[in-house]
Amino acid sequence: MKLFNFIILLFLLFSSCHHQPDYPSISQTSLSKELIETKADSGLVILLKDNEVVAQINLIWEGGVYKEGNAQTFQIKRDMGTLLSPIYWMEALPPISLQDTVDVGNGIYINKEGKEIRDHNADRGGYGVITAEQVIAFDSKVGITKLMERYGIQPARYSPLEVVEYYNRIAMGDTTLCPGGVMRDIQSVLSKVIAEGTGRNLYREDLPIAGKTGYSEKNVSACVYLSHGNSIYTCLVIISNPKGGYPSGGTMCGDVIKGIINGLSVE
Repeated sequence: MKLFNFIILLFLLFSSCHHQPDYPSISQTSLSKELIETKADSGLVILLKDNEVVAQINLIWEGGVYKEGNAQTFQIKRDMGTLLSPIYWMEALPPISLQDTVDVGNGIYINKEGKEIRDHNADRGGYGVITAEQVIAFDSKVGITKLMERYGIQPARYSPLEVVEYYNRIAMGDTTLCPGGVMRDIQSVLSKVIAEGTGRNLYREDLPIAGKTGYSEKNVSACVYLSHGNSIYTCLVIISNPKGGYPSGGTMCGDVIKGIINGLSVE
């Protein structure tokens, strides 16, 4: 009997030392805080650990509080804006070179359908001539549009779940998506987004993070991946119609992701 009790005690001690974070709770707490601060209409988080979805949170403003939204939201295809630029990059033939240049001018462009495309810095004069690498790092919607027109790539709609799964496959270096050289270029660019581009809010010297910020109509977004412990985490955050502060995927969605990363430290 004493031996049995001793084994049970060892099991409990071992289990307590390998406590798994409550991923849904961590994600919901971080998202709720940012939605309240930004007075947003809604927001969602999808968190993958390796290839498994460990959290799906969708909150909407209703009746003066944030409530759980429709679970189907994660599967509904939508305009994901500039968050799709790495996916479009994979489709380009011949492959896009990091040093290909694009003239985005003053940040305002009328596309082939006659629709006005504006960069987030159009009111400050735009970026002018930049490389394809800078188009992604600086999140230039005009640059992405011009590259798509140059390579004959058609805009597409993806669900949030499809997008985070794509980024997870990029994190894993899945060369069934594109040739190895193209994959390495994309991974390099996504690292630069965090180190030097619109995702600087997430930069940490002690924790390499790569990913992309995005915006479309009234939504801001960010999707990143990182290695923590023995696992790869991929996280997508979308915030809809934020009304408090300057709309920014890097800042607003980045703050949500930082809260989630901090929560992983208990692992």
